[in-house]
Amino acid sequence: GPRLKAAIEAKQIPGSALDRAVGRILGQMDRFGMLDGTRLPAPDRIDIEGHAAFARQVAAEGAVLLRNTKGALPLKPQDLSNLLLVGPTAAQLAVGSGVSGFKHRFVAPLDALKGAAGTDARISYSVGDPLTGVAIPTTLLTPAGGSGTGLTRYPTDGSPAVVDATVDFVGTRAFPVGRGYLWKGTLKVPAAGEYTLQMQSWGGSAILKVDGQQRAFAAYVRFGHGIPRNSSSVVPTTDGLDNAQVALKLEANKAYAIEVEAQAEPESQLQVRLAWVTPEMRQAAHAAAVAAARSAGTVVLFAWARSGEFDDPDAALRLPNEQDALIDAVATANPNTIVVLN
Repeated sequence: GPRLKAAIEAKQIPGSALDRAVGRILGQMDRFGMLDGTRLPAPDRIDIEGHAAFARQVAAEGAVLLRNTKGALPLKPQDLSNLLLVGPTAAQLAVGSGVSGFKHRFVAPLDALKGAAGTDARISYSVGDPLTGVAIPTTLLTPAGGSGTGLTRYPTDGSPAVVDATVDFVGTRAFPVGRGYLWKGTLKVPAAGEYTLQMQSWGGSAILKVDGQQRAFAAYVRFGHGIPRNSSSVVPTTDGLDNAQVALKLEANKAYAIEVEAQAEPESQLQVRLAWVTPEMRQAAHAAAVAAARSAGTVVLFAWARSGEFDDPDAALRLPNEQDALIDAVATANPNTIVVLN
């Protein structure tokens, strides 16, 4: 607009640059018949089944087999008589935050295998790496002000503050349409270790702050555009909430300031939960998966990782949530183990 015109008149930008840019736009418009009325009309129907088949073909061809030295693949009919699946993305389909489509086509591997297998199949499951977690117990939370247990809730409409035993308002306990809330208090853990703190919400966004730093965003539209999705993390919670997570090394009996900001959408009830996975919970899930692997004929272990940048170069070669150790332990318990990486 005016700024570009001023820059050209001041000889800061050559007029040829504008001609070239406009030419590229008009060239493409002409190519598709948008300048002379010859543009082909859009199809009056979409071949949904054809497109779905093509998408499935592309996805299958995009899979990469890294190694099959023991001939474990392809699975044989007899393998299904005692098959164990391990990992959260075995029971829930990992689709990523940018994927949309028909939800009935989002079939998890566990359901797909059970559906395709015969009546003689015996397919079991162990989560191995719990991602949904549980609400943080009230005994470990202290309200703002420093007395009692739980977190202090401040409604954004100016209503009086109350203390909630924990932030776990899901299902029938969901908040009314359009409401917003702020919870404040502190968290103390009984033992040092790496804890996964989880901000879970649906029907509205939620932000978790720890010691004043924003750590996790659930059902949150970043950069001011798009729509919320409950798959912005690895997978939704098992009850359908978006599940933002952050792994933090916490010290025993140290008070960490906790803030949760949540805002319902204009036409939705707000479900929100402050949850976690403790080191003990993760170790127990690992041990259960290893025990199940010992008695299975074949194991298919689904591991997951996010793409992105890492401050620590070695972190790019490690799987989150101690999954490397889980794979080693399961493969030791059952050498006939197949690993699938999402």
